[in-house]
Amino acid sequence: MPSYRLAGRLHTAGRAALQRESPPQCGFPWIAPCGLVAAQLGRDDMTTAESTSQATSFDPRQITRPVPALMKYYLIVSLLTGPGFFLLILPLFFKYETLRYRFDEEGISMSWGLLWRREVYLTYRRIQDIHLTRNLLQRWLGLATVSVQTASGSATPEMSIEGILEADALRDYLYTKMRGAREPAALAAEPAAAGGAAPDVPAPAANADQVLSLLCEIRDLLKQRLGQGGRA
Repeated sequence: MPSYRLAGRLHTAGRAALQRESPPQCGFPWIAPCGLVAAQLGRDDMTTAESTSQATSFDPRQITRPVPALMKYYLIVSLLTGPGFFLLILPLFFKYETLRYRFDEEGISMSWGLLWRREVYLTYRRIQDIHLTRNLLQRWLGLATVSVQTASGSATPEMSIEGILEADALRDYLYTKMRGAREPAALAAEPAAAGGAAPDVPAPAANADQVLSLLCEIRDLLKQRLGQGGRA
């Protein structure tokens, strides 16, 4: 087959493929780019709506234990220590088996330990900041650590939540609860501050009355002295 015929067939096939993939032009060359942009915006809106629905449907009250991937993470971390594997894996294993979470309307509860049981309870009002960290191994396992800090002044976080797959949704939930717990307190503090300052307003008027009465007494005494001196 001659080369010009082969080139012609390839050109025709390419044009047909482009016509199938591209939207109809309708006689206006600017309609096709606008259609592509509109389709992309529609996909972005659907993605945003899906992520919003997922965040809305997230219920932390269903989280009571860490996922099994956390034990895999502990095992790999212990293996990387080499000779100290058995010294590290035992406390991590007992921590994984006894680790419990509880989320309610007031705060978060975290407990772990077999012989020495430890429990930490934080109210949403005490939370000052929330950090989400992932190392390389945690990314591979789909895990993260949600660190909750308070105003205690400690360099270490007050609570570190591990073994949660929905770490991003949990962080957003805690931020929402933290703001919701602070707003009523701030609104209640404003009327209290206003009510405490109101009784102090009439204080200058009361002092002025006392000064005026004192001046009147001094005036009356001076009149009496002057009257006694004139009679003498």
